[in-house]
Amino acid sequence: MSIKTKLSELPVGVTVEINGFDHAYKGKEKKNLGFGKVECFVFYSEQLKAERTFEFYKTKNHELTKLKDKYKF
Repeated sequence: MSIKTKLSELPVGVTVEINGFDHAYKGKEKKNLGFGKVECFVFYSEQLKAERTFEFYKTKNHELTKLKDKYKF
């Protein structure tokens, strides 16, 4: 059975699978996206050595599926 969780309710430090790669959720931060600072959800992947950001106002209600010990975007 899978459990749905909103992105805005996600606890910091959990593992989230995004496009087949595991990312650690670092929390919300203000990032400069070229047109000013925007509040974003920040994820970091050790495998890719890269950071992923999603704008807060566009994705705050996006639902994640929890499968065992990690979430799937």
